[in-house]
Amino acid sequence: MKLPICAKCGATYRARKNDIRVVTYRKNEEGEQTENEIWCADLLECPICHHEIVWGFGYKAWKNYYEEDFIESLKGVIEREYVVHCFE
Repeated sequence: MKLPICAKCGATYRARKNDIRVVTYRKNEEGEQTENEIWCADLLECPICHHEIVWGFGYKAWKNYYEEDFIESLKGVIEREYVVHCFE
C-alpha cells in the first residue's frame, strides 16, 4: 500500500506508532458530545517536519456504543499510551 506524502515537505509519511485507538464522538439527544465508536488505526509522521496523521483504519469500528462491553472497552482504551479523540 502506498503511504501518503506530506504536502509541505514532499516526504513519504512513516509509521510512528501502530495499533493506536481512535475514539469518535456523536451528539446525543440532549445535544451533548458522547462516545460513539472505537477504531484501530496507525499513527504516521512526516520524517522532515514531524506532521502527524492517523491512517490505516480497519474495515469497521472495533467497538460501538450499543455493544454491551463498550464502556469496559472504553476504559481500557483511555489507559492506553496513545489515543486520538475525533469529534464529528
